[in-house]
Formats: sequence, structure tokens, C-alpha cells
Amino acid sequence: MTISTMRTGHDTFDVTIRENNTETRHGVVLTDSLHKELAQANVTKEECVRGAVRFLLSRDKKEDIFRRFDVATIETFFPDFRQKIGALLEPARP
Repeated sequence: MTISTMRTGHDTFDVTIRENNTETRHGVVLTDSLHKELAQANVTKEECVRGAVRFLLSRDKKEDIFRRFDVATIETFFPDFRQKIGALLEPARP
């Protein structure tokens, strides 16, 4: 499975999830303030978005993920999101 992100605005991203010759597309919002709360300084917003999507994929099929969502709403559905997101983030490579 691959997760691709493309920034479309300061806080907005298009995310494509590809698996087994199928794909889904999602519009995702991540604000600077939430990015700072969730990630270490060396994790980009793009990687934070991918980590959030990986978190959702650990609980749902790609087809069941909302087509548009704000990362801030994830913990409404999954209260353990903030505790688990750190393990799903990869620091940006120099």
C-alpha cells in the first residue's frame, strides 16, 4: 500500500491511497497548530498527514475513510489518536 500526499494550500492536502490496483482520494486539512502539537520539529506536515492516514487505515479500509476530513476530527471518532500518532510518524530526511 502506498500513501501519496500533494499540498494544495497552506493547510490542505490531496491524499491518494493505492492498494491492489485500486485507489481512493481524500482531501485532508492539517493546521499549523495541530501539526505542532502532534509532531516533533523534524516531521513535515506531509508526513504528519500520512501518519494520520496510516492511523485511520489501521482501523478502517481505505474505502471507509471520509473523502474530506480535518485531522483534528480524528480523535472525535478514535480517542486514542494522540497517543498512537507518534509511532506512525517518520522524520523528514535531510
